[in-house]
Amino acid sequence: TLEIIAYTGILLIASPLLVPLLLIAASITLAWAVIFNVFKARHDITITRDVLPPEPDVGTVTTKDGVNIRYLTVKVTGSSSSEESEGPARTVLFCNPLGQKGFQSWGSVIAAIAQTWGPGTTFICWDYRGFFESDDPKRLRTVDVRNHAEDGAEVLKAVVGDNGADLLVGQSMGVQVG
Repeated sequence: TLEIIAYTGILLIASPLLVPLLLIAASITLAWAVIFNVFKARHDITITRDVLPPEPDVGTVTTKDGVNIRYLTVKVTGSSSSEESEGPARTVLFCNPLGQKGFQSWGSVIAAIAQTWGPGTTFICWDYRGFFESDDPKRLRTVDVRNHAEDGAEVLKAVVGDNGADLLVGQSMGVQVG
């Protein structure tokens, strides 16, 4: 019975805090639903081989400290059955999680962005220094988040010049890199 009294006391103390938190959570959920409805897919694009090339374009950029970084680019085009012309040139930079190569787990994200922004969207990702097909740096100490971020900036500049990215997407360590 002592446990029941203690539990009831905790509920009475926590309830004044719980109600505002529940109201905040409900407000956030409602705001998210409104935002999602405003920014829903504007283009009826089915992600097929007609829309995305079967293989991404591969490029290499050399960083300031001499490391060759391999990057991949894919550009969304209008499908063969679509009469839509290319929209504004938009760029998405993917910052991969540690251990992911290329666009392996980004399929659903690419599909959602392509359906929202339509043709003309360019997707870019790169292999971090010391991983996969990018070179190992001369100094192992340069394999860190700061240098990965600088490498991403170099890749972005090589692909789109000084325009930058319209959207940065990161997962796991890629969130820190971005």
